Amino acid sequence: MKYYLNILLLLLIAPTTCIYAQAPAYCPVTELLTCKDVHDLKCSPKIWHGIDSLEVFQMEYLNDTAVTIKSLNNTFKDTIARIVIEPKDNTHPYPLNCVKAPPIPTSEGNCTTYLEAYFSDAGKVLKSTIMESCGIIGWMNGFSPYGDWVHADEPTPAPVTDLCKFNKKTEIYHEVGSEGRKAQYFTIDTINATAIAIKSLNNTFPDTITNLKIVHGAQEKIAFTAELYDGKIFHGIMRSNGAGTPNCCEQKTLKSGEKILTNCPVISWWDANGDRYCWETTILPHDNEGECGE
Repeated sequence: MKYYLNILLLLLIAPTTCIYAQAPAYCPVTELLTCKDVHDLKCSPKIWHGIDSLEVFQMEYLNDTAVTIKSLNNTFKDTIARIVIEPKDNTHPYPLNCVKAPPIPTSEGNCTTYLEAYFSDAGKVLKSTIMESCGIIGWMNGFSPYGDWVHADEPTPAPVTDLCKFNKKTEIYHEVGSEGRKAQYFTIDTINATAIAIKSLNNTFPDTITNLKIVHGAQEKIAFTAELYDGKIFHGIMRSNGAGTPNCCEQKTLKSGEKILTNCPVISWWDANGDRYCWETTILPHDNEGECGE
């Protein structure tokens, strides 16, 4: 939990933030471009990264009401975000008398902040939720999350020795919600320390090779980026299964001596349009499953 504890500390004590989920934050451009290291969670003033996607973004000053945003992973084309600051009520006309919410819940945080920008991968203008910290941006695509960003440098990758080993011969993934003859199955196989091969056993999409990142000793999560359904780019996240293993499945030896993997964490996938899928490990059914026979 070290990674998330550091993010929580960033939100609690950094001078550019207020308590997360406590009160609306007043975030003028100077606050969005200022940050502070918290323990080993390093922070560069221009750098943000996706909490789940682990992609990196650069934000720079354009004027007092806007910033430029560049995806350092080429997820979307360079864009401009408008900073929208509004009073919580009609008693304090913007921008006069706007103050930051202090580090305890009070009524002094009297202005709200959100961002809006055009994202080329989504093909539309997206808005963030009302910011409750100047160090966290939650982008929405309609009613679906587009991505949460934190004002911090990219997390430290796990050492090669901790990287997860996927094995297509022992792991079958199933799309949650697909049942019977329409059930969707997939295999994942390790190629090297930073790449895996994904195969749809139902030809839902062509075979693909994707990169992955495992952060903080592999005790937290694995992030994927892959071209999957309908040729669209999807982000994936696999969180720790809590079994003390590095984000991978547990290995179990059967009486026959065969080694299988169990207790595998699920993989959650999402794209810029808000489409979401969840994969869990399962056993591939035989041809006659669900049929009556004599």
